[in-house]
Amino acid sequence: MANSRIAKELVVEAADEKGLLAKIAGAVSSQGVNIQAICACSEEGKAYFMFVTSDNERAAEALKDAGYSTTEKEVVVTEMEDIVGILAEVSQKISDAGINMGHIYGTAPGWGAASTIVVGSSDNAKIKEILA
Repeated sequence: MANSRIAKELVVEAADEKGLLAKIAGAVSSQGVNIQAICACSEEGKAYFMFVTSDNERAAEALKDAGYSTTEKEVVVTEMEDIVGILAEVSQKISDAGINMGHIYGTAPGWGAASTIVVGSSDNAKIKEILA
């Protein structure tokens, strides 16, 4: 593993509606902020977004101006090779350390480019250490 760092993700919870992702992504991008990784889902009328950006402060302000509240949570962001079995290897190391992941999401661009995973747990410092 390489390039593990502690970061903050933004979390948005909103009423689920058609076009919500476009509204949230539009608000963030209107301030020149890049969404680097995102996880989104909906359940029982609520939509949940967790994402890492290039500038959380500006993104949160843009979302506030658009009528959305945000919270920040600490996560570990790890860049790694895009190869078969890398997620199994990473998750096994975390499991072997006795850490339960609260959530995980990432990118898998393919074509040999680096992949990125975002992990939230009760022991992010330990995850950063074992994935470094």
